[in-house]
Amino acid sequence: MLRKKTLKLDRRSFLSLKPKKSLSIEWREYDSGEVVITWTREDKSILRKTVNVLLMKPKVRKTILDDPRAVFVWKKLDGKTTIEEIIREFAKKFNFTPREAELSVTAFLSMLSKRRLIEVEVPESKQIRGG
Repeated sequence: MLRKKTLKLDRRSFLSLKPKKSLSIEWREYDSGEVVITWTREDKSILRKTVNVLLMKPKVRKTILDDPRAVFVWKKLDGKTTIEEIIREFAKKFNFTPREAELSVTAFLSMLSKRRLIEVEVPESKQIRGG
């Protein structure tokens, strides 16, 4: 199975990144405040495709964001707002300490990234060399 290379970033470089919603997903906000994210699963290997067919996993997947904090962060993922700005606004809006906000936001971004629902371009200049 092919995986994207994991990059090492220092904290300052990480906080300066500007994540955005993946172009391969669709999303909709409802009057209730919930956001529903829909995407199509990509089976890149024959083995994975076979397993997913045998397990009857749906090709179209959905994630429902019903927590106002998750919806707030999701709406900020525009490719223009830095992670640091999102954390600062999140802390102010939801009365979190800066550290609590950073932990909460980065955990949520990690989940979105693992599901490939967000994208982040990392300039070469921000990558840590060596390791």
